[in-house]
Amino acid sequence: MRKVVAFGVDQNYMMPTTVAVKSILANNRDTDIYIVNDGLAPEWFWELNRIARMVNCRVIDQRIDPELLVWDSGFQHISGMAYARFFLPELMPDCQRILYIDCDTLVDSDITPLFTLDMGTYDVGCVQDWLNRKLFNSGVMLFDADKWREKEIRKRLVETLDVMKEEGLPTDDQQVLNRYFGENYLHLPLAWNFQTGIDAVLPAEKSYIEKYGHLDDYRIIHYSTAAKAWLENCHVRHRDIWWSYWAMGASEILRENAARETRLVCGIFIMSDQIHDLDQLAEACPHVEFHVYARTSVSENVLMYRNRQNIRLYPAITEVELVALHEDQMDRVDLFIDLDRSRMKSELDTKLPRWTTKDTEEEGVTYDRVFDNLEELALALNEVTEA
Repeated sequence: MRKVVAFGVDQNYMMPTTVAVKSILANNRDTDIYIVNDGLAPEWFWELNRIARMVNCRVIDQRIDPELLVWDSGFQHISGMAYARFFLPELMPDCQRILYIDCDTLVDSDITPLFTLDMGTYDVGCVQDWLNRKLFNSGVMLFDADKWREKEIRKRLVETLDVMKEEGLPTDDQQVLNRYFGENYLHLPLAWNFQTGIDAVLPAEKSYIEKYGHLDDYRIIHYSTAAKAWLENCHVRHRDIWWSYWAMGASEILRENAARETRLVCGIFIMSDQIHDLDQLAEACPHVEFHVYARTSVSENVLMYRNRQNIRLYPAITEVELVALHEDQMDRVDLFIDLDRSRMKSELDTKLPRWTTKDTEEEGVTYDRVFDNLEELALALNEVTEA
């Protein structure tokens, strides 16, 4: 499943957007990141994609006609590009679900849960605004893009904006969106839009501080209001996290990504090439890394797995290497799985847990768990990664 994220970016926000994109790449794979813009340097996209490709992501240059964004938000820190979110489902006609996030954000987690979430009948999912609890905050929005296209919501939003302008009301994007949707939106958990701007707004109602002041569960950090983490004298919460992502190079991003993706390492010690359904197991357990150790050279039946993202092959291990394997590798392996159909007793001597299925169980070997089938084994592995 590919995830889709979108930003609306102008020249003034290229630097913070770079940091936001880095944070996505450090914590996610298989993600298409659309940068909606009216003209940014192609070299910027080339450099971001140099890193993105390494984690199976893409940064896409999505142009928009600036004549479509002629409204004035009335706020100095909100540009006309803020209205680009109205057009996302039309600009990206093949996307069914889109996560829009403002440029002044960090994605400090895996966003997959937002793409498996049941949105029910709602057109959009948002988090309550921390400064005005009667509104939702438009800095993070989860679109059901099919519904937006079907209901022509962009057209309805423009009509709403024109009415509000005639009424002399504020017409920044958030006010327009709230006027149109009202309470008819999916309320996302606060962690998906952790709004630090409340720290810099004084005076703030005591009730807001009591409700949000000590909250520290965040997945997407939003440096809301004019108080931005990259400005000299804006000491908002999690300023240090923003600068840590700013400093990340390609190697640090890849290391962070690998560490987050792998939650469990399983060793598989084989005596033949009769590995029982390893490909199926690797597919079913994306957060498990499988290390396959062989005492001999391996055939194509095993080599076929070398392009799998979560499979590592260690063929033709010598006696010396086997000792090194015990000393170096075993401290990175969490448990061992027997998938070898040859029924040849392995020479593996380990105190780590050992699992298998009834189809590949060896006589004379003590197992910690024996599963009826591969599906039950995969389920148990995933339960461990989610614990």
